[in-house]
Amino acid sequence: MKIVLVNPMHVKRSKELDDNSPTKNDFKDAKVIAQLVKDGRYSEPIIPKGIYADLRLAMDERSEIIKDLNSIKNKVERWLDKYFPEFFKVFKKWEGKGAIIILKYFPFPNEITKLGEYETASIWKAHIKGP
Repeated sequence: MKIVLVNPMHVKRSKELDDNSPTKNDFKDAKVIAQLVKDGRYSEPIIPKGIYADLRLAMDERSEIIKDLNSIKNKVERWLDKYFPEFFKVFKKWEGKGAIIILKYFPFPNEITKLGEYETASIWKAHIKGP
């Protein structure tokens, strides 16, 4: 069995040519599609095999991972705006090393104020190696 594709726009245009009516129903569509296939007005899909099929799957997975990653980043930024509004006044991005350390040890601003600046700085210095 051979698989072929018929362009939906061609189906629409051919349908209007047959009876000069743009009405749509399944019987009429099937008849027009069959006529286009019979006349050879179709295209054959390129179905990748082997490494090309694997590459297509990998690209699809990558797209999904990027969408998920962007969703998570947006959630983190929304969380920071809600619970830690001063955060972006101190750090440009939450993904930096210093910002991650602060978020790991002090997820809420009141935890920084409880410890004070010296204790906060000592925790920060213990994890960041300077030049």
